[in-house]
Amino acid sequence: MPNAHASRGRPEVLEAQGAPCKCRVAVLVPARNEAATIQDVVRRATLALRGMGLGPKDAVIFVIADRCDDGTPELAAAAGAVVVQTPPREAGLGNAYRRGVTAALDWGAEFIVHIDGDGQYCADDIGRLLRTVLAGRADIVIGDRLGDRPDWMPPSRFFANKVASRIVLAGLKCARVDAQSGFRVFTADVAANCHVRGSYTYTHEQLLAAVGKGYRVKSIPVSFLVRSHGQSRLASSILKYSVLTASTIVRVRLARLFMVSRRFVDQLC
Repeated sequence: MPNAHASRGRPEVLEAQGAPCKCRVAVLVPARNEAATIQDVVRRATLALRGMGLGPKDAVIFVIADRCDDGTPELAAAAGAVVVQTPPREAGLGNAYRRGVTAALDWGAEFIVHIDGDGQYCADDIGRLLRTVLAGRADIVIGDRLGDRPDWMPPSRFFANKVASRIVLAGLKCARVDAQSGFRVFTADVAANCHVRGSYTYTHEQLLAAVGKGYRVKSIPVSFLVRSHGQSRLASSILKYSVLTASTIVRVRLARLFMVSRRFVDQLC
């Protein structure tokens, strides 16, 4: 199995056997110790892509391994994924997102799918989201978990997600979407121009940037399954998640306000 040790600022990539160095569609799967589910996610994603007529030369699945010590990278590679290793100093979902996007763009991907490695999002739904972007009907499609509450999800968590999404998008010209959803498809243009700077997560920051830049956002209902093992590392501390999310929203909105103000001043001058 070949190794491609990246240059400064580029992710270290462990290439799956026979993997091409170019693709049209990249599937990004961030994973932190997801040995119990990662192979099933990779295999289901592969089947979804093949069902769309996308073969190994058209689509590549990247698993972004975030400080894994349970064999997740090796299992992912055995299932056919390209493994992107993140250094310990760059922990967190936001950093994993940036590493994955960098790898996808380096491989020439035109369209990017992002789905978690814990198996809660059903990879079988990839086709419905991806077809919408491929058809040019949207620049970013969000997998929506907020239509009907899953039987296993406590009402408090379900409604908290609904309220949080409304707060994130308050005052913006955007249809209702699941702002916290980690299942989404977007173009390479969105990936290149909607920069994510936070390390904890990426979902709100990318969405706010996309709306602010005028990209077309669409929402499509997806299945959301009960977690079969462990617990969510983002939601394990509601207080930490709320504080970091709020700080991200404030930072992004202030930056957008500054840019709008600067353009207004430039026009006056």
